[in-house]
Amino acid sequence: MSARGACPRRRRPLRGRDLGPPAGTRRPVRAPAPPVAAGSGHYLLIARGAYDAVGGHAAVGHTLLEDVALAQAVKRSGRRIRFRYGGDAVSTRMYRNFAQLCEGWTKNLALLFPATLRLAARRALELALMTGGLAALGAGQVEVIGVRGDDGFGFELEQALTVRGIAADRMVKARNWQTFTYTKLLNSQTGDEDQPRVDFISTRPLPADAEQTLIENIMHAVPLFDAILIADQAETSAGGVVTPAVRDSIISLAAKYPQKVFLADSRKRVHLFRKVTLKPHRDEAEAASQSLFGKVDFPALRRHLEAKVLIVTHGPKGALVLQDGDEAWAETRPVENPVDICGAGDSF
Repeated sequence: MSARGACPRRRRPLRGRDLGPPAGTRRPVRAPAPPVAAGSGHYLLIARGAYDAVGGHAAVGHTLLEDVALAQAVKRSGRRIRFRYGGDAVSTRMYRNFAQLCEGWTKNLALLFPATLRLAARRALELALMTGGLAALGAGQVEVIGVRGDDGFGFELEQALTVRGIAADRMVKARNWQTFTYTKLLNSQTGDEDQPRVDFISTRPLPADAEQTLIENIMHAVPLFDAILIADQAETSAGGVVTPAVRDSIISLAAKYPQKVFLADSRKRVHLFRKVTLKPHRDEAEAASQSLFGKVDFPALRRHLEAKVLIVTHGPKGALVLQDGDEAWAETRPVENPVDICGAGDSF
């Protein structure tokens, strides 16, 4: 869904992250048995036979959220719902100005969220924890280096960093670029992650000038800091900030400054990093190990990647920490009824 103008762009991420569902939790939505259903009115693709069988829009015309009602009717009929990313194929224009946005989403928020003020407070707290955690812990100087677009997401990101005293002077601003916005969503009524994840990404390669400036900024910044944290969360082959050239420069800097901590968290490319501390999830580490050795062997993975430390997280079980010739479990402390698990890996 496209948005033009500052107001629609800035407010859509907050709307999207609370309406929608996460990777790993899409199964309840697409499976016919659970009652969980979701739909997005401007992106519905439905077979004529299924549409007619559930009564079409005529059957849900009395409701304000007819897209959700239609999705619920499809689920009740025993059919499946699937969510697919199609941003590289189609786009729609939903609102043209702030007034239209307010009118359109006032009814949605009122119907979907019984405690909108509480929801807003939770989102503000989460943003503070995820972006300002290091600063809040008393780190002397914290700086974020990356690439942001000239869109509402990028504006909100820079504003949030500035408010928390986090430097963003070396953040590269790219024109006509989509700021990567990764969202996990909670159902405000149940507290569960039972809604599809909503991400706003770019699948185009990073512009060459932005990539070069980013590399130069990283090279100038590394000597000034004790720890460098690399977040490579893009799942697409192109569009992420940690490109092959950026990754190679990080590997070279890690070799040049062995006394500094370089910690990388990569969702899909952990097997391409070298000479840094790595923190993959168990599934990511197993996939990397299988691709390299044809079997799961975490000690061999650490040696192959020349990682000083390999930290394999196992969700509520804790983390397996592997160093040269040694490994140990770091167990977690159980927390009953967590308020919000979004950002747990980032906080780690």
